[in-house]
Amino acid sequence: MLKPLLLAVALAAATVASAQAGEVFAFASAVNGVVTGEISAGGEPAAPGTVVTVTGPDGASLGETVIGADGRFTWRPAAPVAHTFAADLGEGLVARLTVPAEDLAPPADDHALRALIAEAVEAQVRPLRRELAQYKEDAGLMDAVGGIGYIFGIFGVAAWVASRRRQRTSSAA
Repeated sequence: MLKPLLLAVALAAATVASAQAGEVFAFASAVNGVVTGEISAGGEPAAPGTVVTVTGPDGASLGETVIGADGRFTWRPAAPVAHTFAADLGEGLVARLTVPAEDLAPPADDHALRALIAEAVEAQVRPLRRELAQYKEDAGLMDAVGGIGYIFGIFGVAAWVASRRRQRTSSAA
C-alpha cells in the first residue's frame, strides 16, 4: 500500500519539476532604434552565446544576434517593421517574441518628437504636482491647527501659574 503512494508522489514531483523547467520568459523593448531583450528558461538566463534568430513580418530571415554575458541581446533594425526574435534554448524549449513595427518607427519630425517628449513628461509630472498641491493644502491646515493648540497651551500654562500663585497667597494668609 505504501509503495503505490510513494510512486504516485514521486511521479507528481517529477511532473511539477518538468513543468517548472518548461517556463520560458522573453522580453524585448525598443529604445532609440535599438531593440534590447532578455530570454530565460526555468528562471535561469539563457546561456551566453545562444543564437537569437530575427525574422520579419513575412517570415524572412533578417539576421541573427547572440545573447551576451549579461543575459541580454541587442539588435539594430534596418527598417521599422515587426521583428520576431526566436531562440532555441534546448530540451525542446523555444523562446519567441515579436516587437511591433510601431515600437520601432521613428517620430515624423523634430517637432513631433518634442511633442511626444512633452506629453510623456507631463504624464509623469502631473501626479507629482497633484500630490504636492495636496501636501501643501494639508500642511496649511495642520499648521493652523497646530498654532491654535500652541496658543491654548500657552494660556493653559498661564492659568496654571496664576492658580499656583493664588494657592500660595491663600495658604499664606
